[in-house]
Amino acid sequence: MDTNDSCFDVQVTSTAIVCPTKSPSSKSITVPLSIVDCTVSYYARCACVLYYHPPPPSEPVLSATHLQNSLAQTLDYYPQWCGQLSYTKAQKPGAGHTARYHRVNLTYSTSNDVGVVFTTATSPKVLADIIPSAEQRIKSDRAWDAGHVNASELIPSIPLAMSRQAKPDSPNMIIQHTVFACGSTTIGIAMTHGLADAQSMSHFVHDWSVMSHSMLSSGDDLPKPTPVFDPGLLDRYAAGDIDADYPDPSIKAKSQKLPRLRGDWYKHVEGQPWPTMTPPDWHEQDLSTLSESDPIPWSDWDTTAPVSNRILHFSSADILQIYASAQSAADGARFSKLDALLAHLWQCIARAREVPQKHICLTFGLRARLSPPLPSNFLGSPIMNALVPVPCTASQIRQSLSDFTNDNLAAILHAEAFEVSPQRLWRAMLGGANLLVTTWLNLKLYELNWGTGVGTVRWVQPEMGSDGLVEIMEAPSLGEKGGIHWSDNGVDINLFLESKAMARVLADRELFPGVES
Repeated sequence: MDTNDSCFDVQVTSTAIVCPTKSPSSKSITVPLSIVDCTVSYYARCACVLYYHPPPPSEPVLSATHLQNSLAQTLDYYPQWCGQLSYTKAQKPGAGHTARYHRVNLTYSTSNDVGVVFTTATSPKVLADIIPSAEQRIKSDRAWDAGHVNASELIPSIPLAMSRQAKPDSPNMIIQHTVFACGSTTIGIAMTHGLADAQSMSHFVHDWSVMSHSMLSSGDDLPKPTPVFDPGLLDRYAAGDIDADYPDPSIKAKSQKLPRLRGDWYKHVEGQPWPTMTPPDWHEQDLSTLSESDPIPWSDWDTTAPVSNRILHFSSADILQIYASAQSAADGARFSKLDALLAHLWQCIARAREVPQKHICLTFGLRARLSPPLPSNFLGSPIMNALVPVPCTASQIRQSLSDFTNDNLAAILHAEAFEVSPQRLWRAMLGGANLLVTTWLNLKLYELNWGTGVGTVRWVQPEMGSDGLVEIMEAPSLGEKGGIHWSDNGVDINLFLESKAMARVLADRELFPGVES
């Protein structure tokens, strides 16, 4: 994937720090992040770029000043994201699960809050020359080559908190507004993954766009967003006493039976592409209760191999046919359309790779899976990865996910509350023998309305880019009204594969069913 060269020729014109309009309280607030948030603090940032058509000729382009003002108003309801993240040091026994080694704390509402970095930029390019419209992509090129689109140009080049390059004052969120010569605009957003998964980020963007729209509509009262920032709420689903000195052996054993990888970021492997993530004071800790782990199989992943990126569009009719074919071969097993689509895609990729496949890791959300469910506006990164056996079928995907019941999730939360450095374990793997699947479904990012000064969404691009990564998102509606079910408008699959394997996938006659949209 050739994203090293500039395709947008972006010129940064200004950078500002945006903070809430309300002054911080007289006393700082420190909140421990949830058990699960701590496990993802080493993850790559959660990021995407929103590409917009030009506004109508009668409207000026949406200004960066207005976006900054509406952002500040929105941050009044998200003040936590302007604060600073830090790791805990080792605490004495009995201090509770949030004070154990290498947990993540968030401190905010101080005069030292780092705020949100907002960069303004321009591009001399015409966006339509680089990115086709949704209609062109869906109807004319169902496997559009997105490898030349360098999303990192459209997001500030500033390290986020918790990243390898982080500094003490690194922000948790960065935003870039870029205006193109044609009047098209992009809004690029990146966040520290421990604070926000895709659903949290999209919820914020929706709130921000509604605020923007209201501020441009004379007479409208400004909205009052209602995000739920309560990391401890997720921890309360854990089984047993997570503040005890030691884990419950039976609960821990229950969690270890679930299908998950246990790669260890702190175990050095000869020839690994990056240094280990081992904290400097790791060997000063009491490691007598360290859980079992495996060396990360770096030999599976040639990080120097060229990677291609294609956006595969499957229409609603395609999905129905794939689902029907899977049902006819499943002997009565129950599964969803998404299960069938993922199994179909895996089979095409497995044929193309021509090497034995090892792992399929599915990222799934906890909000709706827990009982009672977490609210949809719950902030954080409540996600986990499930391991699916290979060869993969739709029914195997469903069975693997069904193992993660409320009771089993409670056991996982219990076990992870006692982990020595919970982010040590990587529950996924990439490279030529593995797939990591994540879904951005039901986020409705194609329905954002910022008010006047911006056209409709041309494309939503999650920032990703490693061999074996699969991201699934609803396709935009080409009609006046979109569908209700995630598959009604079809889906766009953002696929990253080693370039030779990608070429074989595209040549596979079974990739797209022979159905007219």
